[in-house]
Amino acid sequence: MPPDSLLGYFAIMAVSLAFVVVSMLAICLKDKNWINWQTFAGVQMIGVHYVLPFIHILAFGVDGSISAYLFCYITYALSSLALALTYCLIKPLRLRVHNRPDPNSLGILPWALLILGTLIYLPVLIAFREYLTEPRQIYAEFSNAGYGLNFFVSSMLFLLAYIAYLFKRQKSLVDTVPFISICIAMIYLHGSKGQLLSLVFISLLHQVYIRRKHISFRKAIVVISSLGLMAGVVFAVFGSVGDR
Repeated sequence: MPPDSLLGYFAIMAVSLAFVVVSMLAICLKDKNWINWQTFAGVQMIGVHYVLPFIHILAFGVDGSISAYLFCYITYALSSLALALTYCLIKPLRLRVHNRPDPNSLGILPWALLILGTLIYLPVLIAFREYLTEPRQIYAEFSNAGYGLNFFVSSMLFLLAYIAYLFKRQKSLVDTVPFISICIAMIYLHGSKGQLLSLVFISLLHQVYIRRKHISFRKAIVVISSLGLMAGVVFAVFGSVGDR
């Protein structure tokens, strides 16, 4: 396909990308922070729906009609714009909390969630013990073997355990190192790249919204670049870019 015939496709993608970027900037201005709850999803969206398709078109040409591209990229733009407008314009509900929970009252809850998640996922590890060094195979085959409930419930419990641990005020190195190590190891054994990256983003959101850390534009670039590098390493460990 001649390069001139690709200009229409690239124009559609560029205009749509502009709306997505403006939507992300609007949320940044609303929260007065360059890292926020939408950053991870927004950067992922730009990579998956704009950067990689652009490279694919340059390498292999288009595999759809101009009307199909127009429909898809209008949808991407409008969904991002609607999300940003809703968040920025609608006043949030103010809930009155008379007895605020003490983070230190969490006690052994993080460890309890971690142990429970491990026990629920244990049948999967036993059934696929030959793939313990290749957890991506576990991810590829767990649903066909009827372990969907074990997989998703344990994933949820591990993430909840990690979140609960972040909220504890009193942490010691003796407690933190084994907890984080076990949590990362068990999530790694799920074979899901997204869940490993989610731990990093959860930590960032905790810094921004709970500890009230302001992340400047320059620091945000460093953070996003580091996440991109980390994602590349995780992709290399788990498989191709086309995997989830």
